[in-house]
Amino acid sequence: MNSIIVNDDFSQRKMFENLISESENVHLLSSFDSTEEAVAFLYKHKVDLIFFDIQISDSGSLEFLNAVPKDVFVIFISFLRFKNSKFDLSNQFQKSLNQAMMYSVNPHKTDDYFVI
Repeated sequence: MNSIIVNDDFSQRKMFENLISESENVHLLSSFDSTEEAVAFLYKHKVDLIFFDIQISDSGSLEFLNAVPKDVFVIFISFLRFKNSKFDLSNQFQKSLNQAMMYSVNPHKTDDYFVI
């Protein structure tokens, strides 16, 4: 699955880039620190999966989500959950990929998003 990351926090982007690099089924096409750059990319490239920071600081979040094609699976990243020391990012990451895989096989049987 071709993916992109949209997150304005450098360390969080790197964390997800590392997780994706360890995944056999996901290929990272690019990472963005703004929604504007990501929208332009979506118009030119086939993307199956987006890792999106729901707390991104730029003002284009809603416009970005409206620009996401209907067949793209979105994994919303909420780092408020990470403050819980028991939160297991790698486990949640794998669950999100499993949900994305199920969506790619049968989009009518599952939600088109997941929240980490």
